[in-house]
Amino acid sequence: MNKSITFLLLISFFLSCNRNSERIKITVSHYDNLNIDESKWKDIELIKDSLIDLKQTKVDLYFSQKVAKIPYYLPTNGIYKDSIKDKECDIDSFDESVRSFAFLKCYEYDSMKRVKSMSVSGSGTMGTWNYKYDELNRITNIENLGTIYTIKYDDKYGILKEIIKDLSGNLEERIEIMYE
Repeated sequence: MNKSITFLLLISFFLSCNRNSERIKITVSHYDNLNIDESKWKDIELIKDSLIDLKQTKVDLYFSQKVAKIPYYLPTNGIYKDSIKDKECDIDSFDESVRSFAFLKCYEYDSMKRVKSMSVSGSGTMGTWNYKYDELNRITNIENLGTIYTIKYDDKYGILKEIIKDLSGNLEERIEIMYE
């Protein structure tokens, strides 16, 4: 009798776990026209027909950065102000032996404590990235030294659908994420 109850409990547990997950098929393609004729796009499938669980894998800009290195610079630990971001701009928080190699990120915030801009300096990198958001607090636009990233989201799932990298009017790269 105890085995029957245990078996039923296990089955109900697995069924409830399965209901809480939403598995979808994802394909990620990277298109670019860098170093080739502008009329031809190089298409690389980074992920093809993989099943992901939306409860476990957040498909956002950090996902794209990990998979395709686009966009290359994003605020550390998310878009909101936190203690990690405060430490990144404090040169005194680095050990004296590595200060000359320190990579500093300094942030400015909007009224909702979201990153409005991020300045990066150190190790041969300098620049300021400016961020714009939609009403759902998702980054929709990143601008840096004439390069503009336009970010679009899927209507059904509310997750990342496309990133377009445009350099001074010349479309350079695009990440497209398709869901089934």
